[in-house]
Amino acid sequence: MIEEVLKDVFVKTKISKVCVALFALVSMLFGAGLPAHATGSPTTLSTSGFKTMKSTLTLAQKASIQSFVTANTGIATVSCVGYTGYNYLGVSAKKIKALAKSRAAAACNYAATLAGATVGTVTAKMTRSQKSSIRKVVITFTYNPPIVPGRYQYSMSNLDAGSVLHGGPVPGYFYEGDLVASTFAETNYSLDPNTGPEYGQMGTIDSGSGAYFSHWNTSADDTGTSYQLGDHLGPLPAGTTVTLYAIAATG
Repeated sequence: MIEEVLKDVFVKTKISKVCVALFALVSMLFGAGLPAHATGSPTTLSTSGFKTMKSTLTLAQKASIQSFVTANTGIATVSCVGYTGYNYLGVSAKKIKALAKSRAAAACNYAATLAGATVGTVTAKMTRSQKSSIRKVVITFTYNPPIVPGRYQYSMSNLDAGSVLHGGPVPGYFYEGDLVASTFAETNYSLDPNTGPEYGQMGTIDSGSGAYFSHWNTSADDTGTSYQLGDHLGPLPAGTTVTLYAIAATG
């Protein structure tokens, strides 16, 4: 009776250690993560300082636009609204409107050239403000959608349903170039990146045969691309997801 109880405790302890090893594998298997993308990039810039009845950008305006474009990559289109103030010179409304639009075009063309972007809408707005700051252009930027890299996920679903590690894809993703850094190790079913490929028991496969971790493969039947300890994950098309399956050496 005592022997049976001890045996049951031993088996449950093994199962617990294997489960811990799985989660450790997810966190230790690779060193790199998703490439960072800029978020919350500003969408507008107001640039004032035009001289009276002029549409030429000043050096200060050019510096302001250049600073914005340098700090915010991925700009796709640039649209501009040019403003004029109180028409105290009494020139025609047509000329005033053309001046405002000319200011908008100057700013848009300059910003788009710096960003390698496309010029969108260019419009004019006449006001009765007597402030010199109204001689301005409000530039609106739109951005290219972020590039989502291809990713890898991990699955033990090719093991028997009764296996300790049977299940669907492991939560979390890894990416092109990441290093396959660890494997199941013999000692206490733990993970140790310094042990080398000592295959630890994962569970069962092939109707109950002992399953020992060998490598990862892009196909559950081991007919795809294999990744061994020390390999780097291969390239993937952007936006795709590939599942890697734990391949066992039975015995």
